[in-house]
Amino acid sequence: MRAKTSIFLLIYSGITLLLMHSLNCEPIVEINNNQISGQNVKFQNFGVHQYLGIPYAQPPVGPLRFMPTVPLLQQPRMLKAIVPPPACMQYTERPFPWYVNSSEKSEDCLYLNIWTPSDASPENKKAVMYWIPGGGFRHGSIRSELYNGTALSALGDVIVVTVNYRLGPFGFLFSGTDDAPGNAGLWDVLEGLRWVNKNIGFFGGDISRITISGESAGSIFVGMLSVSPLTKGLYSKQIMESGSPTYLQGDLFREKNLDSSQKVAEIARCANDTCTIQDNPRAVVECLKSVDPMVLSKADFLALPDSGAFFFPQHGDEIVPDNPRIAILKGNFRCTDTLIGNTNDEGSFALTTKNPEIFGFFGEKNHQINKTTGADLMRQMLKGFPDPESAIKHYLHGPENAYSIMRYRVYTSYGDGFFLCPDVYYAEKCAEKGNNVYFFMWKHRPSGTPWALWMGDTHFSDVQFVFGRPLLHPSSYQEEEVQLSQKVIGIWSNFVKTGKPSADWPLFSRESPIFKYLGPGNSVDINGSGPHQSECEFYRPFFTPK
Repeated sequence: MRAKTSIFLLIYSGITLLLMHSLNCEPIVEINNNQISGQNVKFQNFGVHQYLGIPYAQPPVGPLRFMPTVPLLQQPRMLKAIVPPPACMQYTERPFPWYVNSSEKSEDCLYLNIWTPSDASPENKKAVMYWIPGGGFRHGSIRSELYNGTALSALGDVIVVTVNYRLGPFGFLFSGTDDAPGNAGLWDVLEGLRWVNKNIGFFGGDISRITISGESAGSIFVGMLSVSPLTKGLYSKQIMESGSPTYLQGDLFREKNLDSSQKVAEIARCANDTCTIQDNPRAVVECLKSVDPMVLSKADFLALPDSGAFFFPQHGDEIVPDNPRIAILKGNFRCTDTLIGNTNDEGSFALTTKNPEIFGFFGEKNHQINKTTGADLMRQMLKGFPDPESAIKHYLHGPENAYSIMRYRVYTSYGDGFFLCPDVYYAEKCAEKGNNVYFFMWKHRPSGTPWALWMGDTHFSDVQFVFGRPLLHPSSYQEEEVQLSQKVIGIWSNFVKTGKPSADWPLFSRESPIFKYLGPGNSVDINGSGPHQSECEFYRPFFTPK
């Protein structure tokens, strides 16, 4: 009914029309007498309309720093959407290839990018994929060339929308009061989704076929939105890559964010032992609102110099009232048909980035470890886990000097506990609610990756294939990777359009944990044994609500 009403308004009220004209033949979208012009992009034999840097909310600056997202009051009268938007503020000292330069960042960063097939129109609607990038709630941006949606839109025949959201203290600073209520970054993602529901029809999008999707932190956001009472009716499907809010650490994120906020405030000289953010929230937050954004970003880095997450989305407010882990595992969430999965070596990046003095940041030191060192590393990496000694016993069986397997088992314990098993539990509960759930495991190490060979198929290694980077830059990849990217785009876009990744993809459930490996060549069904099944059965009692 909603779709029919939208069509009626488009055709008869004359309020909005999708126009593809101008003197320069650029695509123009008209929304309530405001115009957004983009660019025509050609990919292979397909035409794509590209719109970069569309604002979806008020700039979160000045008094709006740390606050929930304020909807955009009015779209610019004429917007030339041809320049990539700035990244949200973040401190990037490490040389990750997907990080952005300092000159490309701004606190005014709440923008969307949109790619549409050139034949999309209100009369020829396309399914929509709303992408939330990852980065540990601390890094990442749709400005990155990695998230160029041209190939995905062209070959998949879908509309691709990517969204920026606030990061680090800008997105998650928490005072325990309304002065800095937390979850600003999550509110950003929700406001972007609301903007898409309100406006994507003018670009030729079908609001009855919106799929929310993301990787790592973005995937955790997807899971949190499935718990939120504020997202009902805003999307119909979801794609989750390497992240779910069913992990144990989320139970303590309110306390963690309060502690992180105090540490950042101290480094920024807005708090000390006698003037804390908990005891003097208004004064501390007002001081932090006056701090230069680059200084505040660096304070976040200095508080935790490794690349791990320091601030997090949390529960206990209007957007996520209940603990998402408990709500999901008790079945108290609104799931949809879901494509979900993980890379084969989720935890290897955490082992090196948290211990660069041992392994090198990218694993370049290739350092082997024995059982004793492995146990010490597991105690460090599983800090906060209820019983790390039982995890050590489960993962580090074998002789003291089994060097060839200890390193693998240490990082696998982390990858299972933080990424893979929480995804499995989410998928099981989603299937229990009667939804079609499809599970994948990514099994390929991309060409040109900075990570050492021993680290395997690392966290994040699948994303470039979803967005077609091997197709956009074939000289940087092997031919089999170009073909793999084309296959992955077909799988993702089929799911966005129809709710099924392929005709032969089996359903996943706890009773029948069948999944597919994704890599060069043919996908392989694994029957009768779920991903890392014995490890996830070990972790299960710790995750199950009492």
